[in-house]
Amino acid sequence: MDGKITEYNPFNKRGKVSGSDGVHAFDASPQLAADLSDTIIPPDAEVDVTYDTAGTGDAINVELVHKVSLAASAEPTAAKTLAMPTAPKKAAKKLAPKKN
Repeated sequence: MDGKITEYNPFNKRGKVSGSDGVHAFDASPQLAADLSDTIIPPDAEVDVTYDTAGTGDAINVELVHKVSLAASAEPTAAKTLAMPTAPKKAAKKLAPKKN
């Protein structure tokens, strides 16, 4: 089935998947938990997944459709350059000719 992770708790690695067949709880596999640690975690944004449904009604074999990294998902922001004040340059001292 295709669906979206709508809730995920990284501390207990449990969440909910919503698909055309309803909402199902799931336990994240070690690989899915690792993949989700590098993505936007729902409910900030839903994550597309594929899954199967167990006889208990839980989602199993939950896998990301594509990985969305935090850096890639961030909206571009205008870079601000701060001009650092520079110390005025000191005038070079001219050496006076030596008097003999």
